Amino acid sequence: MTETDYFIGIKGSGMSSLALILHDLGHQVLGSDITQYTFTQKGLADAGIEMLPFDPANLKAGYTVILGNSFTDEHPEVVRAKELGLPIYRYHEYLGKLLNDYTSIGVAGAHGKTSTTGLLAHTLGGIAKTSYLIGDGSGKGSRIPSSSFLKPTSTGVTSWRTTLTI
Repeated sequence: MTETDYFIGIKGSGMSSLALILHDLGHQVLGSDITQYTFTQKGLADAGIEMLPFDPANLKAGYTVILGNSFTDEHPEVVRAKELGLPIYRYHEYLGKLLNDYTSIGVAGAHGKTSTTGLLAHTLGGIAKTSYLIGDGSGKGSRIPSSSFLKPTSTGVTSWRTTLTI
């Protein structure tokens, strides 16, 4: 059975990247966010990932919920997910779970993280199948064990992101 991952805040830069990776890994992926256009939704739309407006009725039994860091436990979709007894992960928790199966490389610093990660993804992709998560909303997943690397990055650096999603 294919896992279905539901993203609350799917258009976030890290969330959209993670959604693309999971889609490439064979998961069914969909999620909700604001209806206003954002730059990250092009990749999601190109991959055929459904983006819905926020609505508790979107959630179904069997979903795994991945929650963006901007949303509290009082968000109506989170409340509904809890009522349904769905597994709920914060973005960083799910990313940490995913990274258990990969060798990971983090890129940190004040400037150039996105560019450096893009260059690493391109260079390492010439050596072996490479998965990557970039803070500009792009991401690609390669099935394990063919994939040798996963390189996460984000536009911000905080203490917990230093090892998981720089």
